[in-house]
Amino acid sequence: EIAKSVMDSGNLLKFEMLHRRKDDSTFWGEISLNAYQLGDEMVIQANISDITERKSAISQLEYLSMHDQLTGLYNRNFFDIELERLSEQKAYPITFISCDVDGLKLINDSLGHETGDQILKKCAAVVSASLRSNDKLARVGGDEFCVIMPNTSREAGEEIARRIKNNIKVYNKQERELPLGLSLGLATAEHEGMQFKDLFRQADDRMYREKLNHSESVRNRVIEGLLN
Repeated sequence: EIAKSVMDSGNLLKFEMLHRRKDDSTFWGEISLNAYQLGDEMVIQANISDITERKSAISQLEYLSMHDQLTGLYNRNFFDIELERLSEQKAYPITFISCDVDGLKLINDSLGHETGDQILKKCAAVVSASLRSNDKLARVGGDEFCVIMPNTSREAGEEIARRIKNNIKVYNKQERELPLGLSLGLATAEHEGMQFKDLFRQADDRMYREKLNHSESVRNRVIEGLLN
């Protein structure tokens, strides 16, 4: 069908197609078809270029544009795009959990940025393990994460928040040398009409209120880490 369309139009046609080698391995090829008159016959010349490296580079760039390099989570760019997508899908109720690592600046200043990076990666792993398969977790700032949960009521979101806090406690019992602290804030849009950016801000405000309550214990924990 492709060959016939080239023959009929006489135009150059380029497209990509997965090819199979004799050893059954596959590679992506870019095919250029060009129809022209050769003597009494109309013929097609086909040029095939192996574009495996190009496809791999494009996939890597796409991955990097949507993921945080330190934690491997989704990044702020993905988060903003996902909010736009959800506003079109209208998957209500939608719940956000804003998460902030307690005392990261103090940890960076006193124990070093390498320790701070370890804390971020451990927090990302614990929170990820607490979520359901359809939940999305993004690192939206230096020490801040956000969980996006479509089709999730406030009650269901609060259950996930409790699970995160419980898993943090379990982790801290096992890893006393590098304990984690996380402040959470939750907000839910029950139906259409609320802007998601306002919802995120609401969850953020509640997270910061919890963070204020944690500030003294965070300082004590970091001091204990320095003494040990």
